[in-house]
Amino acid sequence: MDVAALGTILGIWAHPDDDIYLSAGIMAMAARNGQRVVDVTAT
Repeated sequence: MDVAALGTILGIWAHPDDDIYLSAGIMAMAARNGQRVVDVTAT
């Protein structure tokens, strides 16, 4: 997967731990690439 082609990563989650097991790897890779990563939890 070319994560750099995704641009800004926005994750919107219902529970504080949802991002950890659903997309943490992609978000970490994007952050290491210097991309903007925004994580929102709405509980």
